[in-house]
Amino acid sequence: MEQFYDALFSIDFKEQTASVLSKIGDFFDSSAFTGPFLIFKIVMAGFSLLFFMFIVILTVKLKGVQNKSSSSQKATKIVNKEELAKKWSIIAGKSNSLKTGDWKLAIIEADKFLDDLLKRLGYGGESMGDRLKKLDSKKIANLDQIWQAHKIRNDIVHHPEYEPTKSDIDFALETYERTLQDLTISN
Repeated sequence: MEQFYDALFSIDFKEQTASVLSKIGDFFDSSAFTGPFLIFKIVMAGFSLLFFMFIVILTVKLKGVQNKSSSSQKATKIVNKEELAKKWSIIAGKSNSLKTGDWKLAIIEADKFLDDLLKRLGYGGESMGDRLKKLDSKKIANLDQIWQAHKIRNDIVHHPEYEPTKSDIDFALETYERTLQDLTISN
């Protein structure tokens, strides 16, 4: 093994590079690039280059079209509106309780429900906040309200002594519901 490394490191790469470049130069100076077929070869090389570029451009465009159509098909398959409506009615039903613990749970579940939907629709990120940053305000008109609702959820989760008012709960749930509707209609 040592002999291999010694042989490898003893190669003079400058000399080898010069030799390869010299051979390439000799090839282009040879009779293959002179004479009656020179113009034909140049024209064919140009057509080959154009054809190659055409294939690359076409491939890139087709992948873009394929990604758009597959993402809309995935969104349609992923988002079953009847399933979403059932889950949402269970979450919203908790807000009608007289117990503030149920209210808090409704907000936490609504936030998680929206986060799961964003993941299923292809919004990446490590956290709900990262995914919210990727939402387009043109698609989702109430983006600021979503952040406020998410803040209420964070206060509930990170500050156990926090007691949201019924109006906070109603605001957050209405915001989540509107957002869910906007996302499922636009996808």
